[in-house]
Amino acid sequence: MAESAVTAALSKLGELAVSEAKILLQVGDDLVLLQDRLEWLQAFVRDADRKRRAGTDGLTRVWVRQTRDVAFEAEDALDDFFHEEVVGPKGHGCCPSWKKLRRKYLTCLFAEVVVRYGLSGRIKTIKSRLEQISENQKEYQIQHTPSVVLASSTTAIAAWRDDLENAVGFDQDLKIVKQMMAHKDGVVYDIWGSRYCHNPDHLMFISVVGESGAGKNTLAKIINSEMKSETDILVWYNMKPGSREIDLIKELYFRAFYQRAYHQRFPDNHGEHDQSDPEPCYHYTVKLHHALDGARYLLILGGISSKTVFNSLRASLPDNDIGSRVILLLDSENEEVAWHANSMNRDGINRVHLLTRLDRARSGQLFFWKVLRKGHQESLQSLAQRRSENYYYWWVFWNTRNPKDDEYTELVHDITGGYPMAIVLLAGLVRFKEKPVEWDAVLQQLKSGTQAGGNNDNNINQQAAGNLCSTRRRMEMIFWTSFEELPNDLRSCFLYLAFCPNSSRLLLADQIVRMWIAEGFINNPCHGKTLEEVGHDYLKELVLRCLVEVVEMKVGGGIQFVRVHNTLMGFLQWEVRESGFMEIINIVHDVRVPPTARRLSVQSDNSRRCATTFAKKKLPKLRSFICRIINKEDNDAQFSHDLDFLLASKFIRVISVQGPRRCKLPDNIGDMINLRYLRIDCFAVMKLPRSISGLHNLQTLDIRNTHVQEIDLDFWKIKTLRHVLASYLTLPKKMPAIAEEDGGGGGGSELQTLHGVKPDASNKWTAENCPLNKMTSLESLEMHRFLHEQHAGYAFDAALGNMRLLGHLILEGDVIPLSVLMEQSLGSLKTMALRGEVNWNDIGDLRHVRPNLVQLKLHDINVVPQRIKHQLGKILIQG
Repeated sequence: MAESAVTAALSKLGELAVSEAKILLQVGDDLVLLQDRLEWLQAFVRDADRKRRAGTDGLTRVWVRQTRDVAFEAEDALDDFFHEEVVGPKGHGCCPSWKKLRRKYLTCLFAEVVVRYGLSGRIKTIKSRLEQISENQKEYQIQHTPSVVLASSTTAIAAWRDDLENAVGFDQDLKIVKQMMAHKDGVVYDIWGSRYCHNPDHLMFISVVGESGAGKNTLAKIINSEMKSETDILVWYNMKPGSREIDLIKELYFRAFYQRAYHQRFPDNHGEHDQSDPEPCYHYTVKLHHALDGARYLLILGGISSKTVFNSLRASLPDNDIGSRVILLLDSENEEVAWHANSMNRDGINRVHLLTRLDRARSGQLFFWKVLRKGHQESLQSLAQRRSENYYYWWVFWNTRNPKDDEYTELVHDITGGYPMAIVLLAGLVRFKEKPVEWDAVLQQLKSGTQAGGNNDNNINQQAAGNLCSTRRRMEMIFWTSFEELPNDLRSCFLYLAFCPNSSRLLLADQIVRMWIAEGFINNPCHGKTLEEVGHDYLKELVLRCLVEVVEMKVGGGIQFVRVHNTLMGFLQWEVRESGFMEIINIVHDVRVPPTARRLSVQSDNSRRCATTFAKKKLPKLRSFICRIINKEDNDAQFSHDLDFLLASKFIRVISVQGPRRCKLPDNIGDMINLRYLRIDCFAVMKLPRSISGLHNLQTLDIRNTHVQEIDLDFWKIKTLRHVLASYLTLPKKMPAIAEEDGGGGGGSELQTLHGVKPDASNKWTAENCPLNKMTSLESLEMHRFLHEQHAGYAFDAALGNMRLLGHLILEGDVIPLSVLMEQSLGSLKTMALRGEVNWNDIGDLRHVRPNLVQLKLHDINVVPQRIKHQLGKILIQG
């Protein structure tokens, strides 16, 4: 990560040279010399970082750490300069008096000289340290052995989407698990071959056991997809590390209840949980039993690590003799849970499936499928149905393949040992390489690494030597090779995902991209794309490289949720700590927060301790503060998490706080001029400080899980504002105009996302005061409490007509305006959800005016004519 630190400093130098050209007259020589030296260093530190990760050279480790620290110091100096330039005397309002104005001008001029003189001094100090580091490199003979870095291509992103439900390499495992679930004829055979009958509709527990990354989630994903239509309730849930049986039972209850309530109008006869209940576990056990009773359910559960947790779960599940199933996804170290669960099955048949490594043939199948993606498959659409398509594809492939591919199959199996996660990761690595030259170079390099790992102990035989390179070692080699070939900006984006230590949590794609942009990892739009579009391309490339896994897709296209696999998250967390990129703190165990922290991720299940830990902290170098609190103690409600300590972090760009019952924002939050992303998840928050309008660089405000209804009018003047997500926020009666010296225009002109807002009920919209007037860049709009008499009409129709980029719309009101469904300019709409009356007699051919529509949800709406249903077909959903 020294390379990324140097790159960040170089980026700031370029930004400084462009935005403050006159500085070159005063500190220009020093600035240019520093930039030159950093550029030379950048060519060396990639190889040094590789040696540091391998742990083979202690001197190199010291050299990398010192180089990284100097790069951080350079970045801090430049950020400090930008900060002083913005908040210095020239940033304050001018005086009406000429004498005062002249005094003000002289004060500003003097202050600028002082600030630039300070920058010059710091640059000279940094250059001196770099020279000393270079001398140390020569004195201690730290050698530079440049590694060959093969250029990566992003041309494959256009066809990036993977087949999320493909079972290549796992078809036999899938067949076995399905047989364990089925027994439709009611006849089974014991281990001696004796034939006897049993009731196949009893509740069954099926366990899939294997190492982390052996393919358990892949099987679960396929089963989850194929069984949706065959069950009343289907829940797939991975229990979080450290959570209790009550957490599991509560989560299952809520998921089961909402599924049944949505599909069957299932009533909840038990009411809300009473906080004073002395036996909450028993309480939710009864509620879960009631929610599942009478339903054919399938539970796919991961992360259960003890028989105690399983027994609590078993006591909550009804056995209603209608074919319900529970599939347990268990790591190898928890195999005893699998056999314990198996003993609960009535027929005594073994329903424990142990996942093994793939053989050479299946390793090759999985590898080539992942590398080639769906390119060959798509040409077969007219030749085979989806279910038989894969088999036809492999018949064609194996009968027309190049003999060289057999060599690759051997190499892949030798490198990965048949370990599925390693095969997938290797496929993501070579996908961006040219075949055969670059493939050969990468595969041979990795094979030599496994052989080297197998020769460390001369006291074991040759076969054992081949196995000495452990699964973890194989994974490490492939992972670090993939990581080192990432471009610097993409590498920083990937490392940022370590902010979520609990890797079982899903990551919202839009949220990740907005945080990346706020941090400055994505700052150059290309080919006419917005920063957000470039960010999603970055995420797609990480998916292509198999470093990130897609969990759920959006209905209208694009990624909804992603996750990082547990094994890869372990590597990420090690790297961010080792490189100083991010500090990950568990308040239960770790209370030491270094003052040099640049990014801080805090995970806590003790609200009181978290509040007191940061009460008097000062973190002057902090760029990101990401805090997630899981409240387990009711008496923690009295503690307010005061964020005043962040005022000392003048470089802060990202604040994300989730979970506290009480949270207090600083009254002078507007002084955090570098803040670009603000998320507050606390229902006790009723209002925001008035000074929030001073956040002139704010891009994202996320207050969905608060009760904020009003916001300072000047907030809407923030020119950089791109995403506002709320639940109860009232739109202003009229958007304020932006002064000409600030660029002119109207408030909200750069907004792309506006969610959870409502019009002012007392304000009748006209062409002059409609707050949506200038929002021509909107891509997603969610609005409720729309009153037709007050807000519909020419002003609203004209505003909609200018939203040519709008792809997602949710509107709730008494009457839905005709323009929402028939406005020609809204041809880009992909998803809509409407709640209110619609005059269907005035609606024409919706497919003609909404050619890109893939989903239309209608809630509590009047009867939809048959002709409309016929036009829309499957894209119409009525709730």
